[in-house]
Amino acid sequence: MKRSLEDEKPTKLWSATQSRVLTSVLEKGKNVLITGAGGVGKSEVIKEIVSKMKDRGLKVAVVAQTGIAALTIGGQTLWSFMHFNMERIEHSKEEIVAEYVSKHKYWCLEFQSLKTLIIDEVSMVEPQILELMDYILQMTRRDYRPFGGMQLVLVGDFFQLPAPNKIRKYIFHSEVFWKSVEEMHDLKEMWRQNNKEFISLLHRARKGEQTLEDIKLLNSRVGIQLECESRGILPTILYSHNEDVDKKNAEALEALDTQRMEYKVKFGTYESFSKKKFDNSEATLLKLLKTLNLGDSIDFIKHPEFKIGAQVMLCYNLGHGLVNGSRGVIIDYSEGGTDEEEKFKKKSQESIYPSNEKLPIVRFVNGKVIKIPYVRYTMENCYAWRIGIKLCWATSIHKSQSLTLDACEVELSKCFDAGMAYVALSRINALENLRLKSPITQNAFQVDQEVIKFYDTPFAIQKSLWIAKKSMVEEMKSETELYN
Repeated sequence: MKRSLEDEKPTKLWSATQSRVLTSVLEKGKNVLITGAGGVGKSEVIKEIVSKMKDRGLKVAVVAQTGIAALTIGGQTLWSFMHFNMERIEHSKEEIVAEYVSKHKYWCLEFQSLKTLIIDEVSMVEPQILELMDYILQMTRRDYRPFGGMQLVLVGDFFQLPAPNKIRKYIFHSEVFWKSVEEMHDLKEMWRQNNKEFISLLHRARKGEQTLEDIKLLNSRVGIQLECESRGILPTILYSHNEDVDKKNAEALEALDTQRMEYKVKFGTYESFSKKKFDNSEATLLKLLKTLNLGDSIDFIKHPEFKIGAQVMLCYNLGHGLVNGSRGVIIDYSEGGTDEEEKFKKKSQESIYPSNEKLPIVRFVNGKVIKIPYVRYTMENCYAWRIGIKLCWATSIHKSQSLTLDACEVELSKCFDAGMAYVALSRINALENLRLKSPITQNAFQVDQEVIKFYDTPFAIQKSLWIAKKSMVEEMKSETELYN
């Protein structure tokens, strides 16, 4: 018998719009788009949907466009899930399906067993990739409904970073989107920030409606001293270009006159922790890279190096008010074992890799001092245990998209795409934790008019117009065939 949300113990207090999403997905089985500004709890809704479906014994695929976002939501990259690579997607969709069916039957079985597909960061998914996924899943599942009959949950904000395609940037330009999605839910309640003035500023900046007062307020943060700096913690600098990030982190680490410590990434390909066998061979690394198949996966594979005094960022939700993106500084090293190990073992016997190495001790912005463990990440049938922090004197705006930062310095002078400046500002949890590297003008916030049109027109009206247009095209096609 199908269980309703009332039959299941709630895991947290949800906002009104979040509750409507959960009801639509979990009780009504709808195909939905979950959207909303940065910080409204989209990732938390994903995790709740996955948790409830797994409790019901249903298989769910959770994917995201980038490796960092995939790790944040406990999923895998979209390309990993679909087994894409640059060479494969150059072939026709018919050739790709033929290859899957003839050479990789286990992939087809994997697709057939899924109940629901959740795609995060849909603003960065190119329409042609969505269309290719739709065709492959229909063919391999032998079901000609959209996405082979799987329930589809799309998550993202089109006011944020778009796909690189300059002709069709957004999936709402695709017929596949309109034939698949039944409802749009725009989450409104803000969880990341609680200052009403800052929230209002971000809402206006998201839509390109910033005022002169907004610009004046932001420019009052240029060069300002942040409270965290009194504890030796520097704000993360957000750059628009990767070369600026790499240069800043490398130079800052080299400048520290303390012992360098390397923490090798450990890999496992077995289902059971008790049967673990770790391998740092080149073959294993190549397998993992092929699984991730994204540029930012390179950073994940590198064995991270640290020094005492290094500025770092937490890469997982730890508790104690510390989340993925919390900032800190390494103050010492300690012998193996971790204060958090027992806590993690309660969640999963496989989450922590027991290590006898000296582990980094980090003092965070909120004053907590924590010994950092190796944390497990799951990617397809590969496991990777990686130390749970990364260097963070700087990071890119693109890689910050799934993070919540509690100390941030923003450089917006080189922003080159719509939504980039808004994404950078919306990562920070409070205005008092933000510093601007240089003054900004009204032109800093670029917004695509296609996105404004999409959000300003009620979804139901757009859906009706699409249905009417499709019906008209099919009618004209029938008349042409009859005439010929």
